[in-house]
Amino acid sequence: MTSTSIISLIKKIYHSPTFNTWASIASRSLNIIVLIPFILKEFNPAEISLWYLFATIAGFNFIFELGFGPSFIRAISYGLGGASSMNNNKGNGKPNLLFIGNIWQNIKLVYAILTILILLILVIFGQYIIAKPISLMTYPKDGWTSWIIMIVGISFSFWGNIFAIFLQGSNKITLFRRYETIFSLCSIISCAIGIQLGINFVGLILLSQSWNVISVIRNYLICKKDDLYNKIKSKFTIYVDKSLITDLWSTSWRSAIGIIMSYGIINSSALYFAQSDDAKQVSSYLFCYRILQIIINFSMAPFYTKVPELSRLYITNDREKLLKSAKKGMIVSHFTFVISTILVGITAPYALEVIGSSIQFIEAKLWALLIFAFFIERFGAMHMQLYSISNNIIWHITNSITGIILLILLIFTIPSFNFYAFPISMIVAYLSFYSWYAAKKSYKLLNLKFMKFEKKITFVPLLVLLLYILLIFNL
Repeated sequence: MTSTSIISLIKKIYHSPTFNTWASIASRSLNIIVLIPFILKEFNPAEISLWYLFATIAGFNFIFELGFGPSFIRAISYGLGGASSMNNNKGNGKPNLLFIGNIWQNIKLVYAILTILILLILVIFGQYIIAKPISLMTYPKDGWTSWIIMIVGISFSFWGNIFAIFLQGSNKITLFRRYETIFSLCSIISCAIGIQLGINFVGLILLSQSWNVISVIRNYLICKKDDLYNKIKSKFTIYVDKSLITDLWSTSWRSAIGIIMSYGIINSSALYFAQSDDAKQVSSYLFCYRILQIIINFSMAPFYTKVPELSRLYITNDREKLLKSAKKGMIVSHFTFVISTILVGITAPYALEVIGSSIQFIEAKLWALLIFAFFIERFGAMHMQLYSISNNIIWHITNSITGIILLILLIFTIPSFNFYAFPISMIVAYLSFYSWYAAKKSYKLLNLKFMKFEKKITFVPLLVLLLYILLIFNL
C-alpha cells in the first residue's frame, strides 16, 4: 500500500460517520468499562448496584422525548432536501431555510416543556425506584446526595438534546461524534484519576455528571460555528407552529408509545430486579445488563448513523443508493453485535476473577439467551427504522402488541424462572409478532424479497449466534 493510499484511507476513516459514531460509543462505553476494575474493587455490591441503576435510569432519557427526537431529526433532514412541510416532503435537494428555521424554533419550545416534565418525574417518582437500593448502602445519605446530582445532570443533558438533534438532522454526525469521543475520553481519564486519588461514590457521580453538562455546552459551541445554524437561529419565543407540531405529533406520539412499550418495558425489567434484597445478585445482573446495552448501542452505529441520509435519499427517490447504504449498515450492525457479545460471554467471567471483583458474571446460559433475545429485537428494530424513513410511523402498533405479549409472559414466568424469565419472554414476544411484521413492512415499502435481501445480511450472523448458543447449552 502506497503512502498516498494510506493517507486516503486515514482521511476516509476520519470523515466516516460510522467510524466516528463507533469511536464515540466506544469512548462513552469505556467510561463505564475502564472504571469497572476500580468500581468492582473499591465499592461494595450495594454501591455497584446503585451505579448501574443510575446508568439504567439515565438510559430512559430518550423515552421522555415522547418520540420528538427522531421526528425533529427527520424533519431537518427533509428540510435539507428542500421539503416545505412534513406532508409536502418531496424536495429539489436545496435546503429550505424557512422551514428549517421554523423547525428549530419549535424544537426549543418543545424541549423546554419536556425538560420541566422530566425534572418533575425524577423528583416525584424517581425516589421510589432508588429507595430500596439506597437503603442497602452503608451510608444511605451518600446515595441520596448522588441522586440529587443525577437529577440535575439528567435534566440538563435532556434539554441539551436540542443541539444534538440539530447536528444529526443537518448531517453533521461525523463532527458531532468526533468531539463526543474526545470529551468522553477526557471524562474517563478524569474519573480514573479521581478514583486513584481516593474519590468517594458521591464524588464519582459528581465528576461524571459534570462532563455531561460540559458536553451540552460543547454541542452548543459546535452549532454556533455552523453556517446553517447561524442562518436559522432566533430568539426563544413561546410561538407554536400548530401545523408543524401537528404533523410531527402525528408521528411522534406513535414513536413515543412504541418506545415506551419496547425500550420502556425492557429496561423496566432491570428496575424491577433492582428491588431485590440480594445486592450481590442484583449488582451482577445490572452489571451484565449494562454491558449488553453498551454493545447494543455500539452495534447500532453502522445502521442508525445512516438513517438521516436514508431519509434524504428516500425523498429524492434514489432507491439504488438507499438500498446499498441500508444493506451495508445492517450487515455490519448484525456482525458487530454477535461477535462482541460472544467475546464478552467467553472472556468476562475470567476477567472478573483476575481483577478480584466483588461480583461475578451471570450464568453463561442466561447471557446466551439475552443475546438471542436482543438479536431478534435488533433485527425488527432496523427494519422498523427503514420503514420509518417514509414518515409512516407504526411503532405504536408493533411495539404495543409486542409489549403487551411481553408483559403477560413476564407475569407468568418471573415466579418460576426469575432472571431467566426476561430473555425467554422477550424471545417469544418478538418472534410472535414484532420481528416479522416490521420486516414485512420495509420489504413492501422498498419492493424487497425476504430471501434475496436477508441471506447475506442476517442469515450468516444468525448462524454464528445459534452455534454459540448450542455450544453453551451442551456444555
